[in-house]
This record gives sequence, C-alpha cells and structure tokens, in this order.
Amino acid sequence: MCEPQKKGPKKLNYKERVAAGLQKGGINKVSKKKQNWNKLYQKQKEEDEEWQACKVCGAASHKSTMEPHHPYGRSNENILIYWWIHAPCHEKIHKNPNEARKNKLLFF
Repeated sequence: MCEPQKKGPKKLNYKERVAAGLQKGGINKVSKKKQNWNKLYQKQKEEDEEWQACKVCGAASHKSTMEPHHPYGRSNENILIYWWIHAPCHEKIHKNPNEARKNKLLFF
C-alpha cells in the first residue's frame, strides 16, 4: 500500500506575506510623478526670498509666518504656482471662494 502524500507547508495569504515582510503592502500613497512635483515644490519654496508681501493685504512678512496659497490648485505643475499669504488672509480666501474668484485670488 502506498502512503498518502504529506502536505507541504501552508501557503501564506496576502496579509500574512505583508505582515511577515515578504511582500510590499498596497500601492504607493503618492505616485512617482507627484513625488517629483513635490520635490520641485519644496526646492522652490526654500529658494524663495525670505521676506514676502502678502498678495491679499500687501503687508511684508517673513515667509516662515506665511502660508503658500495655490490659486490654481495643487495638481501636477500647478503646485509650482503659489503666492505667500498670511494665515488669516489664506483662511478668508478659502472660506469665501466666490469672493476670492471675483478678486482673482482663486481660479479653480
């Protein structure tokens, strides 16, 4: 009589392979293309003049006390188009988008 074949080790499912470090989990959170745009954006922000005039109120301030405002959104190359704006001015733009569009501070 022949003996029954012994089963090999249990195959790991996807979650078990990820947990064991045998497989990378999921997809990239940020695409390579977007990562490249983000690198260019960070470099551009670092190279900007230290003192900037707010596009809304016109007052000059150090860029560390301001926020970059993206009037065309942050998709692809639009991330490289921004103005330095004071936080309260920036908040006002996004709380009143229709008014901001009329004042040419928002284009999307």
